[in-house]
Amino acid sequence: FQSVRLCPSREHITNAEKIYAQLKAGKTPRRLKLPRTRLWQRLALTLLPIAGISFVADTFLPGIGLVLMLLLSMVAGYSLTRRLESLSAE
Repeated sequence: FQSVRLCPSREHITNAEKIYAQLKAGKTPRRLKLPRTRLWQRLALTLLPIAGISFVADTFLPGIGLVLMLLLSMVAGYSLTRRLESLSAE
């Protein structure tokens, strides 16, 4: 069962039909087997390397680490929430 709250594009309909056909054949599509991650989990996994990069940058160029971490964190937050923003705008 797939809830449709927006008018789906032809591509979305085609993808859903393929998935339903696989499910009816007793096969679980790979994307449905993967564990779902929450936004905070993805953000934490993204911010850990950013903190490491910023620490190393601050070691070689004092004062730049904090600025770099702020900029990279903003880019990561935007990229992780971009899809949510587009869905909430519709």
